[in-house]
Amino acid sequence: MKQYYYNCFLLTILTFFIAGENIFVKIYQKEKAIAPGESGTLLIKITPLDENILINLEPPIELNLEKNAPIILKNSNITEKLKENNPSKYLDTSSPLEVEFKLKKNIKPGKTKMKGKITFFYCHKIEGWCMMKEDSVEFTINVSKKN
Repeated sequence: MKQYYYNCFLLTILTFFIAGENIFVKIYQKEKAIAPGESGTLLIKITPLDENILINLEPPIELNLEKNAPIILKNSNITEKLKENNPSKYLDTSSPLEVEFKLKKNIKPGKTKMKGKITFFYCHKIEGWCMMKEDSVEFTINVSKKN
């Protein structure tokens, strides 16, 4: 009987682990390039491979960049604006989230690699469990010369 409970416990833990690994996050810049001091938009695409995984809007999806990042996010709470216009408590994963940012004035032209973490919660609509996911993210910002 102990073996049965042990196996059920392992299966539950494995299910959570596998579900979290089947959610992909991609971040990219909407504009071709932006000059130092200008504003731009990041597109964040969260894609669960299992159609039964739903991305929660509450608690909010958060993007936090490294301390000395050359961009300033206008709001790290990505889902605040979505909740106002969305009666559902889940993210529509068919289109990317948009996050506005501003480049610092001292950034050099060229490609700049950004690093950070994105945190969100997701639930399985059939099995009823929910989990938090925190992923390290990397993306590139294209900086043009000053106008």
